[in-house]
Formats: sequence, structure tokens, C-alpha cells
Amino acid sequence: MDLQVTSVAERPDLASRLDGLLGTWPRFLHHHPLSTLFYASVAPRHPGFCLVAVDRSAPDEPIAKAYSFPVSWPPGTLPPDGHDAAIMTAAGDLLTGRIGHLVVGVEVTVAAEWQGRGVSRVMVDAMRANAARHGFDALLIPVRPTHKHEEPEVPLAAYAARTRPDGLPQDPWLRTHARAAARSSVSRRPR
Repeated sequence: MDLQVTSVAERPDLASRLDGLLGTWPRFLHHHPLSTLFYASVAPRHPGFCLVAVDRSAPDEPIAKAYSFPVSWPPGTLPPDGHDAAIMTAAGDLLTGRIGHLVVGVEVTVAAEWQGRGVSRVMVDAMRANAARHGFDALLIPVRPTHKHEEPEVPLAAYAARTRPDGLPQDPWLRTHARAAARSSVSRRPR
């Protein structure tokens, strides 16, 4: 695997090709109301934080993408709504001209034929390096376990606690973060 990861700011020619990777998402995510807000306003304003990976042997064919952006959450706090709060905060920051002090990653998508090869880990590492390159100390990724939607009746905490015999999380996306030495902070929506 010989991947090159770059930003959409550096490769704007690939931006229109990234939507093709959405076929790997669970169906319910295609109907998420904040996705429209994100892809219509937040992502286009942060092309330096929208990353794309290509295999060097096919440099015009995106195989993965990773989206992040700066947000202005108060230092030392995490909002209870994770992903959704990140998108809403970023949109509010854009409207009010606030400058973020940490970077939030909200998406890593890998083409189906490239899944299971460690590409998601490459993209998480690239998001971390990209945030640092832009002068940010922190990268926060609100995690949605990849296969949780297949078991809607299982409580999230029980699902997330499942491990394989090697001690790593059973869910592949949680496993990616565990391998990246991510620190966990479980937040719950207010009732």
C-alpha cells in the first residue's frame, strides 16, 4: 500500500469525486439532518482540513477521505452531543467569525475495496498531523461505532465494551482509535 494523503485545498480537482465514497455508509447516515448543513457550508469553508487519500499508482482515484475543522468549544469541555454539536458549533463559528482552538474530526470514509487494510488508521493519523500543521494542539473525534446500527437493541455502552480475545474493541472503528492510543471520554445526551 503506497498512499498519498493531501488536503482538498491542495487537490481541489478531487473534491467532486469524494461523494462517491458515501456508498460505504450505513443507510441511516444518509438521512442525517445535520449532514446537509455540514456538506453545504462547513466542509467547503475548510478545504485545508478535508483530507483525501489516493494510491500513488492511481493518483486521481480517491480511496479515502477525512473531514475535520476547527471549533471554539471552551477549553477542557466536551459537548454532550459530540458529532452533532461539532457541526452546529462550526456553523455558528462561521456565522459569528469565531476562531476555533481545537480541531474536530467528524468523518473518515474508506472505499469498500480498501477497507480492512489499515487505511482508516492512516487517515486518523493524517488528521492529527494536519491539525498540528495548522497550529492546533488538540484533535477530538466524536466516535460513532461502525457496526452499532446493526444491533439497535443493544445499549451503546454494552456494545462499546465488547472486546476481541486480544483485548481490542470488537467494533472496527473503535479498534482504530484504540490502536491510535486515543483517550476515551463517554458523553451522554441529556435526558
